[in-house]
Amino acid sequence: MKAKGIWMKRIFFFPITISMYPVLSFLATNIAQVELLDAMRSLIVSVLLVCILYSLFWIWLRDTLRAAVLSTFIIILFFSYGHVYALIEDFSVFTFNVGRHRFLFAVWLVAALLGIRLVLKSERSFDRINQALNATSLILIAIPITQIVAFQVKSVKPITAIASDQNFNPQFQIAGTESVELAETTEMPDIYYIILDMYTRQDVLKSNLEFDNSEFLEYLEGLGFYIASCGNSNYTSTVLSLGATLNLDYMQNLLGEIEDLGTSPYEFGKLVEDNRVVRIFKQLGYSIVSFESGFSPTEWQDAAFYEKLGEHRVLGGMNAFEVIFLKTTIGLFLFELDDKLPDAFHAYFDAAYIQHRDRILLELDGIEDAPRIPGPKFVFGHILAPHNPFVFGPNGEFIRRHTPFTLNLDKESDNWEEFVPGYIGQIQYLNTRLESIVSHILNESDVPPIIIIQGDHGIPTIHPVDFQTAILNAVYLPTAGRGKLYPKISSVNTFRLILDSYFGTNFGLLNDVSYYSTIVDRPLDFEVIRSVDYKCPGE
Repeated sequence: MKAKGIWMKRIFFFPITISMYPVLSFLATNIAQVELLDAMRSLIVSVLLVCILYSLFWIWLRDTLRAAVLSTFIIILFFSYGHVYALIEDFSVFTFNVGRHRFLFAVWLVAALLGIRLVLKSERSFDRINQALNATSLILIAIPITQIVAFQVKSVKPITAIASDQNFNPQFQIAGTESVELAETTEMPDIYYIILDMYTRQDVLKSNLEFDNSEFLEYLEGLGFYIASCGNSNYTSTVLSLGATLNLDYMQNLLGEIEDLGTSPYEFGKLVEDNRVVRIFKQLGYSIVSFESGFSPTEWQDAAFYEKLGEHRVLGGMNAFEVIFLKTTIGLFLFELDDKLPDAFHAYFDAAYIQHRDRILLELDGIEDAPRIPGPKFVFGHILAPHNPFVFGPNGEFIRRHTPFTLNLDKESDNWEEFVPGYIGQIQYLNTRLESIVSHILNESDVPPIIIIQGDHGIPTIHPVDFQTAILNAVYLPTAGRGKLYPKISSVNTFRLILDSYFGTNFGLLNDVSYYSTIVDRPLDFEVIRSVDYKCPGE
């Protein structure tokens, strides 16, 4: 029994669990914006790295627990370096900048040598240290795992009830019933709903970015599009804006009373994935066409036609999660040496940007090819442009980046002087492609289609605040509905107007109201920034 007790004391797993913690913690922090599988390779590499360190220390020391403690200590130094550097990067003492790699790396090297020396010289038994580290490591990884599981459960459970038709506010039921019946004589036009993320309005482009977009708008008007000169989104974030548009009502009515106004909008992504508009068109016999977008709520994988990028090889380039995570480690040095690395390394580190660019091209090409799909169809494309990061120049050329890929915290365009040229460049490229796409759709459609080209929200960093809901809103409607469009139409009324005009429903229009909320702190604490009496620029 005594021998068994000693053996149990010397069982250790803390190197593995502690090496998993940084990845799991980073995943839990960003779980609303990444897929679980995005972190899998980082998790495997982290475990392999600590196993290699342990093996090397064991070969040197021939002592299992000392080797385990040392490998864990080194792995902690490895994973903490980037976090510490981010804290001191701009820190100065009497005008002397201490936030430099030369200083921090020297401290880390000294810490590693002192740690190794301390473990080697220690005459204490490592059995108790082993037990303490085992217990601590289990507590550590339990925290992010609980957060990840809680998010997965929370993001599905309440939305399932909200998104089901029978649970919508009864006053918004279609013609007072649960179903829609299309008249036999009604033609079924194809419907194209093209969301251009963060595409703002002409007056904002001209006054704030000094860019005149009139040539593109005039081209669309020449094809028969109506341009809402004072078009607005109803919210300043994608999930809230699309959730309202695709469910025909304001989010406050859909969600009811929310106790925690700091709840992330991403938790309501299911309202975008499983929305009322799509249910209606499916019931009418429409096929749903969707594409991989890089933003999970708008990737409708259960669509009749869903197109995605080819599977990436296991040893292919780094995904966005991996690149950002690497920057929190001592791997940060690789970004400092970016321009000195061979092209092969650039392709590996740029993989997330290349994939982002390829997704946009996939959607643009897919929308243009959609007329060949037989039967009536609802084509949905959420294109993450002109939203930064900027990967297209005005002529479609690839813009190489030098920082880790991130969608909402892009470091290379975090000031206005850098943002403006990148944003305008992507608008110019999108305009060129869209001119070709809509012309092709109109020429290839037997029944005149419905085409909506719409921003989901404006530019989040622009001022005044009410410009943050200013969007491009260009709509092509066959004869019946054209006269019902108006300059101040907001996105929540898009499908209410279309369904009433072409499919015999009686939704009516809501008051056009735009809400502002601080996405980071209190995303559900709404402040009215535009209402029915709002005056458009030039009125």
